[in-house]
Amino acid sequence: MTHAAPLPTNLLSFDWEQKYPNLFGPSPHEGFDTNSTYVEVPKGWYPLLDAMFEEIDAEIARDPSSWIALDQVKEKYGTLRVYFTGGNDKIDSIVERYEERSAVTCERCAGEDATQSREGWVKTLCPACQNHWRRKTR
Repeated sequence: MTHAAPLPTNLLSFDWEQKYPNLFGPSPHEGFDTNSTYVEVPKGWYPLLDAMFEEIDAEIARDPSSWIALDQVKEKYGTLRVYFTGGNDKIDSIVERYEERSAVTCERCAGEDATQSREGWVKTLCPACQNHWRRKTR
């Protein structure tokens, strides 16, 4: 069983706007507002988001025509969902890969041995966090 170490608190206030200006900076296209991107995911997926944003930002830097407008990044039915406009095939495959990884990454601690629980709510949790969540919800 792989249980991740506690997440650093600085990830919880991560400034993605500063780190990934190609994703959150001013739009090179008229009519797109990158300042209104909605990002709301469990803290255990912050490392996934960070890695995904890094890959997307690098692809946009390599090929500016692949620029995207992030519309919404959220959890839905126990997995990461990323909604965006624009991009290219490479960005599509990056997003798809991280959405798939979220299904086995604990949304609470970032552990990589998570399974989905459907006990009223769909949660993606490692065994330790699943036990904690079950005790908390009783």
